[in-house]
Amino acid sequence: MTATMNSAIRLLLLAIGILDSTAFAQLPGDALPGVASPLATPGIVSPQLATKSLAVAGAEAPPNSKLVFALADDASLNSIGMASEDRLCAVGDRGLMLASDNAGHTWERLPAITTCNLRAVAFQGNLGLAVGGLVGTRVGISQGVVLRSEDAGRTWTVANSTPLSRLRGVRFIGDRWLAWGDFHPALQTSIVESVDGGWTWRGVAADIGHATAAAWTRQDNGLIVDSLGRCYRTSLKLSQEAISANLSIHNVLHDGQRWWACGSHGTCLVSVDGLTWEDVQLPLSAAA
Repeated sequence: MTATMNSAIRLLLLAIGILDSTAFAQLPGDALPGVASPLATPGIVSPQLATKSLAVAGAEAPPNSKLVFALADDASLNSIGMASEDRLCAVGDRGLMLASDNAGHTWERLPAITTCNLRAVAFQGNLGLAVGGLVGTRVGISQGVVLRSEDAGRTWTVANSTPLSRLRGVRFIGDRWLAWGDFHPALQTSIVESVDGGWTWRGVAADIGHATAAAWTRQDNGLIVDSLGRCYRTSLKLSQEAISANLSIHNVLHDGQRWWACGSHGTCLVSVDGLTWEDVQLPLSAAA
């Protein structure tokens, strides 16, 4: 019933011209690209402006409006972060944020402060960062968003003092936060770092395009994969040919001994050194 109602709401909005078709144009790896905002940070509304509206293709809809809530009812969840053994936060498309205080048995929906797609969330103690962004449907500019929490994800604020491209991941490594996503022309990199808890960011040199996945074993030993499947080892300062030609890699990790990479169409790869990779056969169909 919910899916049917959401479909009906979308069709109704399209019919009366509140949303045009470009608002639903999908980009690789994304659902809705986001809602345009007149503020400096895309899709963000500050607490003082919570009652004021954001432009949604000519209509008015602040992040906590019934319209945004209706569209977020079937939004995809993209990441879960753990602040403690019991405290979890999940983020998803259209600014969706959920929280649990009992290790995921029950969840509550948090107030929305952005309509951008949130792609990742991570914690270091009570300090949490959630990242994402959008690509403008009219001008095609990639814009990132960083949300920050100091109370284990109970409340969130905007931390975008540095203009960033759309971000796809974030992680605390050593004494800094690292985030990755679309290539930033001004910074000439797709990897950024913060040493002040996510308030400001600077570029990290990496000879790679749009970064779709990354993992680190320690501060100076990371593996980053771009949208073409090319791999970059930060400790070796080199890139290589695609580890999975024509298939998107969405996640990588290190289990203490080996690197693992997984992506579209059931792709799963394993490597000891991050340079040579082997396919892992999974009991999945080609459509997985």
